[in-house]
Amino acid sequence: YQRNVALFLIYQPNGIEPSILRTCDHLAGKGYAPLVISNTPLSKTDRTELKNRCWVFAERPNIGYDFGGYRDGLWLLGKMGVVPDNLLVLNDSVWFPIFEDSGLIPDMELAHADFVGTQHFVRPGNAKPRRKWSRPFFASYCFMIKKNAFLSDAFQDFWRSYRLTSNKHTTLYRGERNFSYVMFDAAIPSIALYPRERFDTVINSMDAAELSTAIKYLVCINPKHEQSRKALIAEGMRDEACIKAARELIHAATESKNFIGSSPIVSIERLRFPMIKKNNEMLYKRARSNIIQACDIGDLTGLDPQILGEMRSRSDL
Repeated sequence: YQRNVALFLIYQPNGIEPSILRTCDHLAGKGYAPLVISNTPLSKTDRTELKNRCWVFAERPNIGYDFGGYRDGLWLLGKMGVVPDNLLVLNDSVWFPIFEDSGLIPDMELAHADFVGTQHFVRPGNAKPRRKWSRPFFASYCFMIKKNAFLSDAFQDFWRSYRLTSNKHTTLYRGERNFSYVMFDAAIPSIALYPRERFDTVINSMDAAELSTAIKYLVCINPKHEQSRKALIAEGMRDEACIKAARELIHAATESKNFIGSSPIVSIERLRFPMIKKNNEMLYKRARSNIIQACDIGDLTGLDPQILGEMRSRSDL
């Protein structure tokens, strides 16, 4: 019997990174039995390292991406007759935890909900969605399912009938988005710990000095936003008009793009968001570059040195 289980999906075709083992250690340290599913064959050495750190380990072909691995991990739980009180589901598309004192898991346990997410994605401006796929949804790279939700018909039926696809775009909709819709439509009590409103509250509470740092590391993909950012840096937070303009720019830049990528230092330092995305989109490449720069000059402290080293070694920076 395992009261708490962490279903950890990994895809490490070039060999296990040390941070993967660190994640397993963190999960075990928080009282979770790691059920590790690898979407690629591993070397004998890597397999041994993982088996020494997890409760159950399995390899499978990379069919269906993370949702394929999630489905097979849940199938294994069913075959073993395990019904956890708390099931943490996560994948290695993020580094986690990026600092030692991460309280994400206990915060999830304490949340008054049975489906607990990290980020809650909502259309810009909270506009009423016109299409099915425009509805709000929870990020699928990390979420928690508590016992009531685990036993619900909505949860069990979703995974029992889930059809694998090797089309990444289809997986995002059929998997990530539709899973949230099924849980929400079944009225499963749900909450995300890092909604957009939480980020906005932090920005609105910042003083001039804090806003200067936020603007310095703001990632602006939109050329107009980048032009405004450079102008604000040159002008400085010298008066209320500049402060107001800085807040408006941060809100605008992070509304069009994920705030953990577009405002990485605020997300990590002020929200204590315990993850960094490995995504190769330009937004996240620039976010990682800014994180490294902030660490190098002391604007960001406390990041795990092993993860920082892995970020430095990536060729996409």
